[in-house]
Amino acid sequence: MDAASTLTQLQFHRLSQLAALLTLQVLSCWNSWLWYWQRMAASPQEGMVMFGLLILLLIALVKNLPAQSSRDPISFYPLTTLLLCYGIAHLLGAPALIRAALAILPILYTLYVAAFGRRPPLSFWSLAVLALPVLPSLQFYLGYPARLVSASLTVPLLNINGFDVQRQGTYLMWQGDMLQFDAPCSGITMLWGGWFLCSALAFGLRLNTWLTILALCLAPLLVLFANVLRASSLFYIEFNPAISLPAWSHEGVGAAAFVFVALPLAWTLHRSERWLHQ
Repeated sequence: MDAASTLTQLQFHRLSQLAALLTLQVLSCWNSWLWYWQRMAASPQEGMVMFGLLILLLIALVKNLPAQSSRDPISFYPLTTLLLCYGIAHLLGAPALIRAALAILPILYTLYVAAFGRRPPLSFWSLAVLALPVLPSLQFYLGYPARLVSASLTVPLLNINGFDVQRQGTYLMWQGDMLQFDAPCSGITMLWGGWFLCSALAFGLRLNTWLTILALCLAPLLVLFANVLRASSLFYIEFNPAISLPAWSHEGVGAAAFVFVALPLAWTLHRSERWLHQ
């Protein structure tokens, strides 16, 4: 038997073991996968990021097939820990999203180790969590506090510019008119985008754990600053009769504010990567 045939058999054996391991993980958490499928059927756009992440891992796995014979075996300790946490969460009646996360993370861990032959960094775990349908939960728990903080910071900024603006809850009051900080104005979607951008850049640039944590902590501060600037800009648009903008102007201002966050964030992480590898 030649070397090429032996290598092919080793690859087939490893892939068979990988397929069996993934099948067992899916079957052991079948109820969470059923919930996840129903969630994606109701809102397909929420599953696109996770679907894309799975496709990228499968492409990496296929691309690295020639090196499969030199891969280290997948450690069962992280898998056992995650599945044990899933069982405890199921017994305690934890929210479905948490149980779904504990069901999906072992799958992603297995595919990552099989494709790259090493344990995933923190940035990969962050990407995996953000790829879950977490936006509705973030909006539910953080939406109102984020709107309140943004409104509170917008008022002094407008006062400095000569506008006698008052805040009532999440409303801005000016000359009897009201500008509401509704759910889209909370900045939660921008926050998710900032965290995802940080995680993707940290993963691509291979930043270490501490720089990744620093980036994930820096993103909310930049997003809050950008959201205040966005709200101030919308104030000028809403209460200036001389300005007539199309309906998509709100989304356009939000996109511009996100670019305002993304560019310095990307530059900072790029400089950190260069400093790290000097």
